[in-house]
Amino acid sequence: SNKDDLRGTEGEAAERYFDRLDETLISGWTFEKRTKRPPGDHVNSLLSLTYTFMKNEAMSALRQYNLDPFLGVLHADRHGRPSLALDLEEEFRSSFCDAFVTRLINRGVIEHEDFNKDNRLGDDAFKTYLSKFEDFMNETLTHPHFEYEVTRRKAVRQQAILLRKAITDELDSYHALSFDH
Repeated sequence: SNKDDLRGTEGEAAERYFDRLDETLISGWTFEKRTKRPPGDHVNSLLSLTYTFMKNEAMSALRQYNLDPFLGVLHADRHGRPSLALDLEEEFRSSFCDAFVTRLINRGVIEHEDFNKDNRLGDDAFKTYLSKFEDFMNETLTHPHFEYEVTRRKAVRQQAILLRKAITDELDSYHALSFDH
């Protein structure tokens, strides 16, 4: 099916993309490949944590506009999996999540010593992480489509509104948030 083709292409794009991610990190940090359960290294640990927080942002944005986070557009519906939230979160992986992780590493906010043996952040580092994530979501950017200033959190909420309008046919098509141009 087209969805399977799309997922295949998505997989290849992700591989190429993660190669680039490695090039952006300061020395002493490398990103080999994406590993999840459990994260195989400190970069993966930070990515997983950030994707989880972004999924929560997406879920709360969807609920705010009465959309069921468990209905999926691109992600096949699987019981107990917040598919629509994952669809929405996907949009923010490179522009928000990976940019945030790169920033934490490159600015020395998080160091290798901040992790426990299981690659999880220690308590103090986790508190730092939380406050930095909050700051990051409250930072403003110029919205690429509307061309006005919004916080990142607001940008996620706006995408939820657009998604709702696309689903209810108020909009002809859905425009993902992209910073490519």
